[in-house]
Amino acid sequence: MNKTEKALLQLTGRALFGTPADFEPSAVDWSALYHEASNQALSLLIWDTLSDEERGSVPDDVGIRWEQDSFRHIMNNEQLLYEQEQVIQLLTAASIPCVILKGSSSAANYPQPSLRIMGDIDLLVRPEQQMEAVKALQANGYGDVLDEKHHCHMTLHKDEIAVEVHKEPNGLFLDGNSEILGRIRNYFSDAIDRRQFMDGLPVPSDEHQAIILILHKLEHFTTSGLGLRQLCDWAVFVEKKDG
Repeated sequence: MNKTEKALLQLTGRALFGTPADFEPSAVDWSALYHEASNQALSLLIWDTLSDEERGSVPDDVGIRWEQDSFRHIMNNEQLLYEQEQVIQLLTAASIPCVILKGSSSAANYPQPSLRIMGDIDLLVRPEQQMEAVKALQANGYGDVLDEKHHCHMTLHKDEIAVEVHKEPNGLFLDGNSEILGRIRNYFSDAIDRRQFMDGLPVPSDEHQAIILILHKLEHFTTSGLGLRQLCDWAVFVEKKDG
């Protein structure tokens, strides 16, 4: 592990759990740290936790890009949260209950939820209502399904916002005849019925959420490598529920 990675991990720990960071700001390659934080979708979280001394050590050109990038993520998060609320209301009116996966569902466990960068809106519906949910969204401005053959979701876009309508969580990509896969799918058969609400947001039960986060990490690990944000989502979930 190099110095940049060590500093990033220490800053992440401070942002999420208040643990002290032990490094000399002037010795950090802030350009490299910014790029790694961006690659891990943690640039907003890290920028917010920097002290005045640390920000003073960031080269001006890097600091300007980092601050602009953080503002863009904040605005994007707000736009996604607004659209997410509209989608939930739309599906509720159509008698299609749902739960939010990842995104704001994971962010709810962060010390400051607004600092978790969101990319799209992921929602889980009952498998038999997936097409009904897709048609409801299409009737309200969302376009054609882009990945109709995906194993667990269908993705639609409206302007620059993407909504993934899941019939099951990410990570269930084993052999379709696998006994284990069948047991996991059966385990999630009552996910909608057991949903809970956090500040009005429909999210999975704690038990289901724990497995969803593990499956999400497994899929990333086997496809694109395990990212730091997936580890953060798991760590803050465990910390909050244990606390």
